[in-house]
Amino acid sequence: MKKKNTFILAKNVVYAFFTFHFYLLSFICFAQVGGVAINSSGAAANNSAMLDVSASSQGILIPRMTTVQRDLITSPATGLFIYNSDCNNFNYYNGSAWIPLNSIGGSAPVAPGSITGSTNVCSGLSGVSYSVLPVLEATSYTWVVPLVSSVTSGQGSSAITVSFGSNSGNICVTASNSCGTSLPSCMSVTINATPNAAGAISGTNTVCQGQNNVSFSVPVITNATGYTWALPSGASIASGSNTNSIMVNFSASASSGNISVYGTNSICNGAASSAFSVTVEPLPEPAGTITGTNTVCQNQNNVSYSVPAITDATSYTWSYSGSGATFSGSTNPVTINFSVNATSGNLTVKGTNSCGDGTISSNYSITVNPLPAITVTNSGTGATQTQITANWNLASNATGYYLDVATDIVFTGILTNYNNLNVSNITTYNVTNLSCGTTYYYRVRAYNSCGASANSNTITYSTASCCACPAMSTWQYKAPWTINNTSNSNTLTGYQVKLTLNTAALVTAGKMLATGNDIRITDNDQCTLLPYWIESGINTTNTVIWVNIPSIAASSSKTIYMYYGNASAVSASSAIDTKIWQLKEHKRSTYTLDMQFTKPVSSEFRVIEGSSSLGTGNVFMNLPRTWLNGKKLRIRWMVGNWTTSETGPPGVIQILDGAYDRKNSTDFPNESNMLIKGSGTLFQYIKNKTGSGWSAYEIYTSAALDLSAGIIDECSLWILANDCWLGSSYPMGFQADYFQILDSSDNVVWEENFNDEPKMEVTGTYGDYGLFRKYSSPEPNGTIGSEASSCP
Repeated sequence: MKKKNTFILAKNVVYAFFTFHFYLLSFICFAQVGGVAINSSGAAANNSAMLDVSASSQGILIPRMTTVQRDLITSPATGLFIYNSDCNNFNYYNGSAWIPLNSIGGSAPVAPGSITGSTNVCSGLSGVSYSVLPVLEATSYTWVVPLVSSVTSGQGSSAITVSFGSNSGNICVTASNSCGTSLPSCMSVTINATPNAAGAISGTNTVCQGQNNVSFSVPVITNATGYTWALPSGASIASGSNTNSIMVNFSASASSGNISVYGTNSICNGAASSAFSVTVEPLPEPAGTITGTNTVCQNQNNVSYSVPAITDATSYTWSYSGSGATFSGSTNPVTINFSVNATSGNLTVKGTNSCGDGTISSNYSITVNPLPAITVTNSGTGATQTQITANWNLASNATGYYLDVATDIVFTGILTNYNNLNVSNITTYNVTNLSCGTTYYYRVRAYNSCGASANSNTITYSTASCCACPAMSTWQYKAPWTINNTSNSNTLTGYQVKLTLNTAALVTAGKMLATGNDIRITDNDQCTLLPYWIESGINTTNTVIWVNIPSIAASSSKTIYMYYGNASAVSASSAIDTKIWQLKEHKRSTYTLDMQFTKPVSSEFRVIEGSSSLGTGNVFMNLPRTWLNGKKLRIRWMVGNWTTSETGPPGVIQILDGAYDRKNSTDFPNESNMLIKGSGTLFQYIKNKTGSGWSAYEIYTSAALDLSAGIIDECSLWILANDCWLGSSYPMGFQADYFQILDSSDNVVWEENFNDEPKMEVTGTYGDYGLFRKYSSPEPNGTIGSEASSCP
């Protein structure tokens, strides 16, 4: 602001000076020693003036011209003075521009404001920007820069770019229009020395990811006080930063690229070096997820594991945190052998190449299941003629055992059924089907899902001496049963004896099958099998067994034997073979064994009594309804007329329950009465017979007959045959052929076969009847003795 005020004051003084003197010139103009005076009074010029013009009515007229004309003046001298007719003001040349003396009628722009730009720049730097705010009424700008520097763009505008040399100085700018040029606005600029261009970098041009402390350097750069390095991605300066020699670390993710450097000082940066190319060899990529078997066994070999192919890996490094694992190599996949002592652990893998190792995989957990320990066998027990019991201790980690049994200690004679026999997870096993009086050798191996242990120690054990009855050698137990017939003076032949015992205790003790299938009865020679029938109560405290004994001497006792304890036995119980069911006739007061029937008299229709040969007493006892349920009854009869010319009404055969007790013959004198009296009838067969001769007819139900439905008093079944009265005779006759009980599939479960002999005959005036029943009469006492080994 001070410069501007001085300029305005000077301009006004000069203007007044020229006005005054030009006025004087209109009157007198003469020269003096001090200067030239122009005035009308003749006064001398002021000694201080070269020209002294004074006047009171005239002025000085100087050259008048337009701005264009003014600017055409060649090499105007500094101080040259003109009147600008375009701007109506006086202009003088200051040595570089025309400067207006007043603003009346048009003015030059005001001086530009402060220059914006760097005051400290680097030598040789180009493209440095400077600018001022636009000046009102300015049409152009003139910029002046230090020596050796130049305006590279923007001259004439309010913003320029400068290319600097090496000399410091001022940057100035003036604003101009047609009326003149403003005073300049200036800025002092200091030129700083720029570091020289960086030379060639030296160092290693091939490195690895993850490699550290790699050296790189550049020759010392003139005018540089520091060094700026540019590195590839993933590389960092470990030491030597801002110097001409550095150590570089390359991370695991570093990539190839260029290294460059340039010198720096407090102000300037030098030109960068040529790029130094560095190839970064990659580490293997991180390992992926391992796949394979996560549960193995001790002593399991060639177990394969793999991982997705690892990029940039040339080999694979596998590791296992457990013990006892051996790797097949450094491949992918890899196989592992687990020793007999291997333990569980974690499996890992990483890729490897010349640069090092990649990132290790996550843990892959492997469970190593142990092999079973070797067991210790104990002495055998429970030897019979055909069996021994092998015993051994529990082995750790075992889920079962294999058993070998041989006839020699080196096991070349291993029994077929006991060669590596899987006996499951037990510590005792009954070895059966052996030979009596023989030495055997046994050993065991514990096993689990991982395999088997080594052989145990060997145990020697022998079966019992051979039995006199080899047929019973596979039964473990026997018990004597004494039949007391001492109070009977008769010899009993083919006699059915009822025995009662507690089988539940034997089943609970594991000595007898719950089905009773292993029960056998022998004669007193302990070898001859006797027919028997289990009536009821197996596996209870009151089991009823009937035995058909060939002979019991009069007034004496007899011992028979019951065998049991054979797991593979099948049932031999048979009511048929025991002859416990029989068809007996009613003939007066005597039961005869030939089954012959004759016409009875009316007084003989009564409750049956026993005979001397079969004992005395009530014979209607304990009919087994459950056995008869669902079964069929079938009788084959021979039916015929006695004459050739008679045709009679139907003959009738009825099966009645035991409560249908006939007291006299008038109860069924004819067919109608018979049908009416059939309230207890289970079924009937009615036959109209024409002609003469005999024909065979089978009489049975077409569906399963629940025989127990009509047996209301648990008595026996009556078979009633009756021919019908024609007024003068009963022309039909019946002869029984066989009598059968069938199951629902028509299989015979009991049969009485009469071999076509006339066993039941109905002729004459009345009918005849027979009794089908289970044998029952007073029995001799039977006492069971102590259990013993089955071998006699």
